[in-house]
Amino acid sequence: MARWYIWRGVVYPSCRSTLPDGPWVSLKHQSYYPQTRDPASVPIPRRCRGAQGINTGICCVASTIAPLATRVSYCLWGPTGRPACARLRPRRGSAQIQRVYLKEPNTSGMYVVEDDPDDWYTILKWKTAENFYVVGLAMMYYDWILNLPSEIDFVWRRRMSLASVLYLLLRYMSLAMILLHALWGYNVPMTDEVSLRINIAVYYLISFCIPCIQGIMLMRVCAIYGPSRYVHKILKIGFVIEQVAIQSMTFATYRYGPGTHGIESRFYSWSNCNTEIALQDTLFAPWYFVQLTFELMMLSVSLFCLYRHACEVRARYRRWDWNDLFMTMIRDHTLYFVMYVVWGTMNGTSNLSDSVAPFIREELYNGFNFLLGYIQQYILVPHLVLDMRKRCSVLGDEDVSLNDVSLGSVKFTPPRLSLATMAMTSTSTRNGHQTTDT
Repeated sequence: MARWYIWRGVVYPSCRSTLPDGPWVSLKHQSYYPQTRDPASVPIPRRCRGAQGINTGICCVASTIAPLATRVSYCLWGPTGRPACARLRPRRGSAQIQRVYLKEPNTSGMYVVEDDPDDWYTILKWKTAENFYVVGLAMMYYDWILNLPSEIDFVWRRRMSLASVLYLLLRYMSLAMILLHALWGYNVPMTDEVSLRINIAVYYLISFCIPCIQGIMLMRVCAIYGPSRYVHKILKIGFVIEQVAIQSMTFATYRYGPGTHGIESRFYSWSNCNTEIALQDTLFAPWYFVQLTFELMMLSVSLFCLYRHACEVRARYRRWDWNDLFMTMIRDHTLYFVMYVVWGTMNGTSNLSDSVAPFIREELYNGFNFLLGYIQQYILVPHLVLDMRKRCSVLGDEDVSLNDVSLGSVKFTPPRLSLATMAMTSTSTRNGHQTTDT
């Protein structure tokens, strides 16, 4: 008799009376088999009563499939004592069993995905992701080498401040992260444990870069808004709450535990080692939306500061103009916020439901999403610190030309009047009386 279980949303029938330790939960048969009261009464096909093509193990596949079940999986228990799973798709609600592809864990303890047409799409996505990571590696290291002289002049040779520490952490953690992403796992066989450790390291580096990125942005927003305890407290409290939520979800997701295992994908001469993590799909969308909420708060404050400053300059000089330092800050971090809102929305919404787009269309979407995220977070944000310090050095003001310049010490003054502006605003006599434009 077959016993039915569900694990991570996938149905597994088993012919064994006992199962290994794991998050196995009894399946309510009414959800998938409304016409069958007793799941054990579902007959087992004769061809699956023994292990076909495998020396040991028992294969069980349902012979009847309810219309509500769009995909049913079976499980094969091999000599390693670990399940090798395959999928079964009904056609137009019929109970016809299609061709079965058995997958046995390899000698390294990882599940093997190969030869199954249902998995070709996933394997092609992972293969294309390799190209994205190589492109990201080239962009980030090229930008780092190109701006290394500026980094030495404006960061290393100056007295360390909070902005300098955040810049250095962000720059070098992101370089280590993209290097692991680009070089790990492609055509390199590895064990389940090594794959999981590298995956955890990559995602921890991504998570630890977030407070560095948003800390730099928070300092910039507070600097342009000016002294306001109320606004500063709201932003800082929001920052702390967001970071606690993000890091908690990261540590809860990327760890050793039930439902976490390695997957080796083989596609012709190409192979890839990856890790299936139990809570990743569940917490991925909340992880993005928590960040997006705080970024929208800072974007609102930034746009308000831009509008307020533009109105003040317009009222004072009868034209839209502002000093170069303020323009540099507003231009760069408004672009950052807009890019982040687009990127975070794309990632959050795409993880709420399964994508049904064709391969080319989805890969174009994923490629744009990848490049947008990496340019915005790991290239643009370090430039926010370097560009402002370069601009301060060019202006030569007393407040911003010191070696210990910090974002909090920046004061935005009205633009200096040039000779042309002085000529336009000079005193003139019209209609017998004197008028002055200020």
